Amino acid sequence: MNTIGNLTLTGYNSKYSNRPFREKQNIEKGFKDSHFAFLNRLPAVSDSWGEAEIINRRNDIIKRSLDIWKYPDTTYEPISTKQEMVIFDGTQTFKNYYIKGYTFLDDNYVPIDTWKALMIEIVKVLAEKNVNPLLELAKLNQSGLDLIFNTEPHEERVEIMPGLFMFVSYSNSAKMKYLMELFDIYEIDYEELTVDIIRD
Repeated sequence: MNTIGNLTLTGYNSKYSNRPFREKQNIEKGFKDSHFAFLNRLPAVSDSWGEAEIINRRNDIIKRSLDIWKYPDTTYEPISTKQEMVIFDGTQTFKNYYIKGYTFLDDNYVPIDTWKALMIEIVKVLAEKNVNPLLELAKLNQSGLDLIFNTEPHEERVEIMPGLFMFVSYSNSAKMKYLMELFDIYEIDYEELTVDIIRD
């Protein structure tokens, strides 16, 4: 059994070899003659060597180690790499952050790996709730938020649903601004969106 309770230090390993326990105990420089009094105390006095003796010796070694090497008192706290979900407040741009996932309107965590994917997925949810505000924006096609929606397909647009397409190639700060404006139109609190992010 390769456990600490069945291992010892000796300068005579080749001499001990695979001898029976009684021989290892009584040969010259055996357990009874060992200079490592603490380590070999139990093997020196035991009548046999089995699981119970190995467990007892393991426990003795652990206790002695903890007595010798005390755990240091410290105020150090390891830096956590775990990032809490960040509640969207309408002001963040999330510049220099990667996104790993999000929740929106409920506690269902959706894993994603790009801000573009976030924008698409959120707009799809809004379209399922009520597509009419998005279609109205697509019809206006004048400036700002309405410019990102269109009823016609294009190589730079993503289909949100049949007959509704969205341009998605713009900066993170623009994405967040557009999401804020969409939430205002749909009367959704910004905090309904939380994002799981990690710094770039």
